[in-house]
Amino acid sequence: AGGNFGMQTIMGATVGYILSYFISCYVVGKIFQKNLDLSQRKIGLTMLLGHLIVLFGGALWLSFFLGLKKAILLGIVPFIATDIFKSIVLTKLIHLKNNYF
Repeated sequence: AGGNFGMQTIMGATVGYILSYFISCYVVGKIFQKNLDLSQRKIGLTMLLGHLIVLFGGALWLSFFLGLKKAILLGIVPFIATDIFKSIVLTKLIHLKNNYF
């Protein structure tokens, strides 16, 4: 935060991402609780859904500061490849955990 504090810092351009993490955790957690025996494909799609919730929630808030087009270009597009990669890695780790533990 560059040494800044207070409501202006808390309610800044990135708070949408922070709040979206909580929503994402809730949604992904509920899906995993209701479906204990998910296939590898469903695990991957669930993880990807969690990433998309964070990206779109954060970009929605960011759009109030930058406009929608710029928020999508700066708040979603640069992170798509890494979020897909993270989803694949997490899917493989969860699948390994379910098979061996």
